[in-house]
Amino acid sequence: KHAVKILHKVPSYVCLIKSYIARVKIKEAISTCLYVLAKLGLQFPKSAGMPTTIRYVIKTKMRLRGKTDERLKQLPELEDKSKEAVMRILSVVLSCCYLTRQDLLPLVICHMVRCSLKYGISHISPIAFAMYGFMLNITGDFKEGYRFGKLALSFLKKFETKEMHCQTICIVWGYIAPWRDNSFRDSMEHLTYASKVGMEVGDHEYAMHCVTFFFLRLALL
Repeated sequence: KHAVKILHKVPSYVCLIKSYIARVKIKEAISTCLYVLAKLGLQFPKSAGMPTTIRYVIKTKMRLRGKTDERLKQLPELEDKSKEAVMRILSVVLSCCYLTRQDLLPLVICHMVRCSLKYGISHISPIAFAMYGFMLNITGDFKEGYRFGKLALSFLKKFETKEMHCQTICIVWGYIAPWRDNSFRDSMEHLTYASKVGMEVGDHEYAMHCVTFFFLRLALL
């Protein structure tokens, strides 16, 4: 009963969280995200140490072990509305965790990936796999990081909505692809597209990130 009630409030909470982010009230944004997630049945530890992070990462790697790209692309679509709401809130809190709660970021990423594997792919799943690729890149696994970055882009094509295009392309072409075998000029084309789509769908945060990446690339050419 409580879960059903909170589901109807998720869009309003998303707007509230984004307003906090726009006003650089990151602490309030994270607190609100964690509150809504708890109401939806998902609780993260108040402080995630290295053992917890390693456990989450290993569990996610085990779930992905043996799954080819083709098999992952054939995952069913997510039908559980409560799980979709969880994914929606998690996608919003990603940038906040990157800025101020780095201990929580791997947990959020791993949960989003495992949720997609267990319950199905939604239009939010691309950013989950893009961030997983980003996380692998940070650990030095550039090959697998690039693999999941490309997989994230392929998931974008499965859904008509462009809501997650800007955020996903920003991560893949801002952080992953240019360091593999793609030129900065290639990334600039994708970042330009992503910034335009971001402005169209109201994803101003990542649209600005794309513009920043574009001018950084331009300065290096």
